[in-house]
Amino acid sequence: MPPYMSRCLKALGNWLIAAGQLWIPPPPPPPLEDPPPGHPERLADGIPLTDLERSLREELPSWP
Repeated sequence: MPPYMSRCLKALGNWLIAAGQLWIPPPPPPPLEDPPPGHPERLADGIPLTDLERSLREELPSWP
């Protein structure tokens, strides 16, 4: 193998190693937890609406 070829292959190998180190994906986000008490969003559809939620739903325009 010619000397320039081994230098090119070595440089290519070093570049691939460096590129691989740059493209390490970030860690995944932490698992989701339940919202704190008093949080306004509802999580389940099976729970009946409260009186306040029902009145707010009647005030809003219909959703398509």
